[in-house]
Amino acid sequence: MEHGSVKQSFFDGTNYSFWKICMSAHLHRIHWRVWEICEDPNYKVLAAIVDQEQIDQHNANSRGVLFSSLSLSEFEQVSDCTTAREIWVRLQNYYEGTAQVKTRLFET
Repeated sequence: MEHGSVKQSFFDGTNYSFWKICMSAHLHRIHWRVWEICEDPNYKVLAAIVDQEQIDQHNANSRGVLFSSLSLSEFEQVSDCTTAREIWVRLQNYYEGTAQVKTRLFET
C-alpha cells in the first residue's frame, strides 16, 4: 500500500457497526468538515463560518465516499439522498433503528 493511501470500507448490508466506525474515521481523515457534514444535523449553519462553496464541496466529497463504499443493494436504498447527512441518517435508521425503535426494543 502506498504511503498515505487507505483502503476504504465496503458495506454490503452486513456488519453495519464495523462499517460505520471505519467510514466515520475515513471521512474524518479526509477532512474534519467532511465528517461533520454527515454527523451534524445543522451542517448548513456552517455557512456562517465557511462559505457555501466549501460546504457544497465537503458534501460532494462525503456523498462520493459514501456512495462508492456501498454495494448496489445498499446504494439503491439511499440513491435519492441529496446530502451526505441524509445518506448517513437513512443507513443509521435502517440498521440501528431510530431512537424510538431502540427504546421500544430495550423496554421489551
